[in-house]
Amino acid sequence: MRPYLFIPALGLVLAAFALNAASVFPNGFVEDDGYFYSRIAYNIGVHGLSSFDGVSVTSGYHLLWGWLLAAISWTVGLVTPLIAVHLFAHLAAFYSLILLASWEAARRPVAAVAVAALLLTSSALMETGLLALLLAILFRSFLAEDDERAPVPIPMVLPAGLVPLVRIDAAVIMAVLVLYLLIRRRRAGIVLALAVATGCVAQFALMKGIFGEFYSVSSFLKVSADTHDTGLIAHIRDNIFASSGQLARFGCLALLLACCLVTITGAETREQMMRRTAVVASVLAFFMPLLVLVDVRSWYFVVPFLGLVVVACQPFRTGRERSGTSWDLALGLAALFLALNLAGRVQYYAGFRADQLASAELIRAIHLSVPAAARIYQIDGSGFVGYFADRTLINGDGLVNSYDYARRLRSGSLGGYLEEMDVCYLVTNVAEPPVDPGAAVIGIGGLVVRRGEVDHVYSRPDRNVNPYARFNLYRLRRADCL
Repeated sequence: MRPYLFIPALGLVLAAFALNAASVFPNGFVEDDGYFYSRIAYNIGVHGLSSFDGVSVTSGYHLLWGWLLAAISWTVGLVTPLIAVHLFAHLAAFYSLILLASWEAARRPVAAVAVAALLLTSSALMETGLLALLLAILFRSFLAEDDERAPVPIPMVLPAGLVPLVRIDAAVIMAVLVLYLLIRRRRAGIVLALAVATGCVAQFALMKGIFGEFYSVSSFLKVSADTHDTGLIAHIRDNIFASSGQLARFGCLALLLACCLVTITGAETREQMMRRTAVVASVLAFFMPLLVLVDVRSWYFVVPFLGLVVVACQPFRTGRERSGTSWDLALGLAALFLALNLAGRVQYYAGFRADQLASAELIRAIHLSVPAAARIYQIDGSGFVGYFADRTLINGDGLVNSYDYARRLRSGSLGGYLEEMDVCYLVTNVAEPPVDPGAAVIGIGGLVVRRGEVDHVYSRPDRNVNPYARFNLYRLRRADCL
């Protein structure tokens, strides 16, 4: 019982550190999508509107996680509307869930530290915090169940039903486990299949009932977008070598797979071997399509890391002796993962300090130059700016915008959108400000704004290190904007 009392306190400590870092960009704790979650949850909990910008209704989030954060904001909102306090509460919830998942996966202090250090290399505030805890409980129960006549335990059924509500594509994990049970223990497989089916039906029914569509707006945009045009091998290579941190995550993945191979081949019974293999196959079935089809983000690693760690922590035989994940190995992995985590933090503060200072200057420029009632439009990096600008900022890539915007974006019919939405300001963060009056400042889905149509309000004076930190603020020259 003691770890479960200690973990929330540690979650609060981690949240305090992350809150300070999260006020600048890039920070190594929260990526842009995390700000989307926190802001949408704030608007649901405080204002009763499922929206990022406070104007357009959006479904661009995973339901159960978004609603959990919204419930936290509703509770905190009874005390204060200060958005920094809500962000702290959201961070504390995320880190507490990650720490609980780490403990459930290992159930040994040193090994749990290793797991937490590994999982915390991902972005905070993402749905994978809740997903990790549900999967840790489910995997441990699945691996511990050996009696073919025993009923399916509640720690398997309840998480199985909730997983699709946290992340619908994680149902593939459950499908692998259900398939195994249908082959080995038909009755247990049917029970688990019914739980997963109930969760999937609930997900689609809630989406249709609340938003009018079976799918989220972000899913629509990601599915309808071109996957990649560089070739499969080049795409996978780019995913692996995207950054030193990304390469380190793939290295940790390979290391954990090797540890799993030891515990699988050293299993005491054939049933243990098959169940451990099924868990490894389930998380790889989730991760591999992401590796092939999309740009792999840091939080995508949480699921495979968690599943592989649970298997790697299982007891195994070495020769005739029954052994387990040794204390020395756990200590070594903990030291390695903590070192990688610390190196990542140092890299962000040493390598991107100039970008962080520039991001803070951009927020100050918005506060000074943009009227409180004005609206801003930004395509890339709108999560961070929208969170701290204290202005209505409309998301231009459409991931947390409306279905109507997404359809217009895909059909190339966004022309006139800025006038329709009374937008007078633009923020860009990926390109040098153009000099030619005919050059495009932004161009997306048929919406084009040229340099001659805007005044340059703020431009970062120094060069950026991070490619998404080339900050510029423009004001449109329309009569109603002057």
